[in-house]
Amino acid sequence: RVWRPGVQLLAVEALDPSSVGAQRLLRLSFSSETSAVAADVRNLLQISGGSWGSSPITERWVNESRTLLLQLGPGTAQNGPVLVPGATRFKVNPAVSLRTKSDSNSAPCSSLSPPLMGSFVTAACLPGSVFNPTSGVCSACSEGTFWSLSSLGATCQPCPGGRFAPSQSSFSCLGCERGRYMPKNYTNRSACLVATPGTFVGVANATHAEPCLKGAFTNRTGKHECAACPSHAECHFPGNSGSRVVAEAG
Repeated sequence: RVWRPGVQLLAVEALDPSSVGAQRLLRLSFSSETSAVAADVRNLLQISGGSWGSSPITERWVNESRTLLLQLGPGTAQNGPVLVPGATRFKVNPAVSLRTKSDSNSAPCSSLSPPLMGSFVTAACLPGSVFNPTSGVCSACSEGTFWSLSSLGATCQPCPGGRFAPSQSSFSCLGCERGRYMPKNYTNRSACLVATPGTFVGVANATHAEPCLKGAFTNRTGKHECAACPSHAECHFPGNSGSRVVAEAG
């Protein structure tokens, strides 16, 4: 039988996806989509220059089975893994038959990885982004959110009411100016909403607009106050968006 060249293990990185030293993750990158064999990690991967130990390990294939994420559980000096950046290498066990996806004639992966890269004490992502467990890479905090770091790790949090974030990877949210507002539970928080005709927003960081009261009106957007109704006009109520001329006595 003639085998076609199979998938190769290109790199293994040690990561801390939490950014606060709370997690230890290995990211294995392959040259193409794999058959994503379901096997015990200790049987799937052989180690040179290190050991797995006996602490729990959780595996997950992501990125269309091009990437294998290994979440290392808490371990002690006695049962934890021994993995040394710059020295430890990994090799897929040929017996598990990890192949190129949908190609049974591809040779089983058996390549030896380059030395382990990265560190478990270095954050996987730069400030302003968080680790995406679905893709296995870092994702910038989206518009309308801000980057937050707590004892549990880095997260992207939605801007609170009255505030917005117009760009990705924001570290804080901006306040809405007068004439604009941001509801507490609004979905798109990348830009403040503009007060519509007949309403006004008189304060900064507002969560809602107020209707003009009787005797006042606005006929433009983004107003921070309502104008008094002209003496020769009648203003509608509530939320006066304009006025109509009426006859004056005399």
